[in-house]
Amino acid sequence: MPSSGSRGRIAFAPDSRTLAVCALDPVHSIELWDVGAKEKIREFPGAFNAMTISPDGQWLAAGGIDGLLKLWNLRTGEGYWTNQAHLSETYGLTFSSDSRRLATAAFDQVIHVWDMAKKERMQTFRGHLNEIWSLEFSPDHRFLVSASKDGSVRLWDTRAQRRPTRWWMDTADLFLGFASDGRRLATVTTNGAALHYWDGPEITKAVPLEEPLSADELDWPGLSSKSASLGVVATNGLLRTYSAETGRLIRSAVKLSEESGSFYRLYSHERWVARAAKATDGSWGIHVWDAASGASVGRFSGHYVAALSSDERLLAVASTNLTVQVWDIGASKLVHSFSGHSWYIDCLSFSKDDRYLASSSGDGDIRVWDLATDKEMVAPLRGHGSGIPNVCFSSDGKTLFSCGFDNTVRFWQMPTGREMLLFDRARDNSQALPGKNVGVWSPTDQLLALWDMDRQALRVETIPTIAEIEEVEKSKEQFK
Repeated sequence: MPSSGSRGRIAFAPDSRTLAVCALDPVHSIELWDVGAKEKIREFPGAFNAMTISPDGQWLAAGGIDGLLKLWNLRTGEGYWTNQAHLSETYGLTFSSDSRRLATAAFDQVIHVWDMAKKERMQTFRGHLNEIWSLEFSPDHRFLVSASKDGSVRLWDTRAQRRPTRWWMDTADLFLGFASDGRRLATVTTNGAALHYWDGPEITKAVPLEEPLSADELDWPGLSSKSASLGVVATNGLLRTYSAETGRLIRSAVKLSEESGSFYRLYSHERWVARAAKATDGSWGIHVWDAASGASVGRFSGHYVAALSSDERLLAVASTNLTVQVWDIGASKLVHSFSGHSWYIDCLSFSKDDRYLASSSGDGDIRVWDLATDKEMVAPLRGHGSGIPNVCFSSDGKTLFSCGFDNTVRFWQMPTGREMLLFDRARDNSQALPGKNVGVWSPTDQLLALWDMDRQALRVETIPTIAEIEEVEKSKEQFK
């Protein structure tokens, strides 16, 4: 029997003679021992955190520190299946009592159930808000119980048919945002002829546009879920506004005055249209127009990122001198000025009640400014460690989400600044792909659209309610 080096998980085969041992050093492997003879039978190389043996004694399953799942025929030692089951360390492994299903869980907070014969994933369960440590099937293999570092134990019904909590939209369409109902996602076809609405991974409604969009209008279309309208501006300065529900033109060919330079991004509301533009001399500026008349309202030189408040009264702009300014558009008056970032500002976002303004920067900081006091509401939020191209408040202003270039999406509680939730292998991709301004929270706070780094496709996540997250936080406190 093993007498030197560190050992991890152990498991007996049903014959009570074969013992599997995770060896951690001097060499990472799984060792099989004959207990009666005290002899090593065979060894499977690899760095594994968890392993288990099927109740029928046929299979040995192991989960790696890299999320890799490996299975061998225990009797012959031959490899049966290798699969990238998770994106992080695997700690939970369990077979059903009939040995026909295998459940796996990892630090990525996800549980998968696999069909052993077909070598396919049957189900996925999400709900834990931290690492999952262990799993166990009920004797009738209907239920699956899981325990997590979040302090909760959850019971899953494997026979229940439930709406997926994550899905992908494998489409060439350009992403626009969420519809006003907060459930459907809207895209526009690459030829600019129609809008598509998605409920889950399927198109449920196609809306032909009265006049197709030109190629330059497709660069930065602006969807307003509040007014259910789509605004587009061509390089010749013509603004067109469509009904996002019917495809009919609401406002046709309004000429934006004093238009010049190349447009970068459209900020479209019912009253105002603002665009970041780069002039022919290379300088940046934000230009604001009256959406009805096309008349110029203001131009802000040296600024390149903007945000319009929900009441359409205020415009926040980020300057190349690393400051944030807030202007009263109608009065053409500077009302707030903030400084603190040490690198260029990537994004600005007002809370829905327009009391707070969040700014994110290439220095990896998120700052939240209280417009009533002209002070920071909370200490700078740090966690991404690199640029943060997107921040957005929840509808009640109690949560802020951020997409970082570190390929994570993080949720922060306001006003404490505590990090509450994290999604990995996803990011905002709007700067890389025009029209795919991904990293968008639905108006109902139930869904989040992200760019999936592994599949290179739009990924949609359902997110826990604040009450669910708070319940887990309370449970974690009990274990401290």
